[in-house]
Amino acid sequence: MSDFLGMRPLETSISYEPTTRAKQYLNIARKSWVELNSTDKKPPKINIFSPYTNSWTNQASVIVHGEVIDETYIQNVKVNNKDVFIDVSQTKIQIWETIPLDTGKNTITIIASDIVGNTSTCHLIVNVDIMGPVFSIDNSNKLFAYDNHGIDEIIINAQRIKGHGQKEIQIDLPEKQCSITVKDISGNITSSSYIPNNNLSHLIASNNSFWLTKKFNTRQINITKPEQMNNNIIHEVYVNKIIIEGNIKGSNVKKLFFNKNEVGFSGKTNNFFSFIYHLKPGRNGLSLRALDSHGNVVADKQIKITKKEVSFRQIDYRLKVAFEYDKNHFFINRLVNPFIIIINKNNRFNYINNKRKADCILSFTIDNTNTYLGILTTVKDKDYNVPIASVDDYMKKMNPSAPITLQQINLMLNKIYVDLENAIPLYEGKVIDVIDAERIITNLGKMSGIFSNMKILVFNEEENLLSARAIISEIDDLSSYARIKKKLNTIRSDDYVITQ
Repeated sequence: MSDFLGMRPLETSISYEPTTRAKQYLNIARKSWVELNSTDKKPPKINIFSPYTNSWTNQASVIVHGEVIDETYIQNVKVNNKDVFIDVSQTKIQIWETIPLDTGKNTITIIASDIVGNTSTCHLIVNVDIMGPVFSIDNSNKLFAYDNHGIDEIIINAQRIKGHGQKEIQIDLPEKQCSITVKDISGNITSSSYIPNNNLSHLIASNNSFWLTKKFNTRQINITKPEQMNNNIIHEVYVNKIIIEGNIKGSNVKKLFFNKNEVGFSGKTNNFFSFIYHLKPGRNGLSLRALDSHGNVVADKQIKITKKEVSFRQIDYRLKVAFEYDKNHFFINRLVNPFIIIINKNNRFNYINNKRKADCILSFTIDNTNTYLGILTTVKDKDYNVPIASVDDYMKKMNPSAPITLQQINLMLNKIYVDLENAIPLYEGKVIDVIDAERIITNLGKMSGIFSNMKILVFNEEENLLSARAIISEIDDLSSYARIKKKLNTIRSDDYVITQ
């Protein structure tokens, strides 16, 4: 490729100082070169490595991992209308996007366009099942296991029996006490210990698929006659999802409903169930109803749960930023107040009017010429006195003699804010290992957009406790090392981390 429209100097310049303006010029130059010299008529190729289409999960979100390849340059990639951040057009773009899921069938759409407009589309189907398998045991020690979407395996006293996706399986149990675990194809688990000739087995709350859940014990959720229940207790939790497990005593149960969703049921003597429920903020009402063969309600249970917001996800714990600027500079004075309004409308940064209490200092540098307005925005860490983010945005002046309007300024400031959010991303992950009292490993890596010296909070979601303040020290593609700055409580391998 020849030096068309100065592309090589631009590429060299970007390698030393990647300014936004240079990247925009390079994209324009590359597009012009392709339009004049390329015969590229093929759309980009989309390769998705995970998840597989028509896969099953019990999670509330999924990470879409893949790549887009093109003969020339890729300009735009969207995953469910969410833009994949592309700094400069490339021939290969990696995809690492977290997509929220709803219960049932989810269609994830990936759209990729190259620099001349060739477009390709890929669809993934991800199914979400939050209801665990149901199993019952009759008086002849026969196990009946059932799941609407298929059983993956049954474990009896450490002996594994493959389910191969069958919806119903019958197994003769040994004439002795045994532990039983039934796992469906989505990863949901229902388990119990069983004692022959005992009318009601003791249920062991178990769900190894989740690191952090709130388990309600058998006594709280065991379904009994309506007149024997206390439905007035309101449970308060901080977690996003809970496991509800229990059993129904009796042989006349033919159907079980969980929040209006029917669960397949064999209706034998000891009936065990397990559900995962994703909580919404505030009050949640959960209902369990058991019906006999005539459709009569033979038992029901109402559970009231209030999901409280974890303090460390709220704005008070975001990076505190303060402005540093020349108050005598007329144009910068026009920028500060509108930008404070934009900051306060969003949930990424916590603006304070006190530099001594701030985590970071934000400043503007203006380059105002007859043909364009350039604004360099820098965020500097106050403790280390080093820049942690710098974004360079500019606007062409269509009429050099006309003054810049407030609307134009607001449009530019909103773009600057979005660029800052991309430069200092707000991500949440988990502690995957506690090395020692001073170091931890998290599951946030380069693919998450984090960088060295980024401040993070470590917290226990279930107890709403701040475990530590830390700083990212080393980064791999999918993980990072963090150095503990201030330890406040015991750090566990299932604690959450969130970037400040």
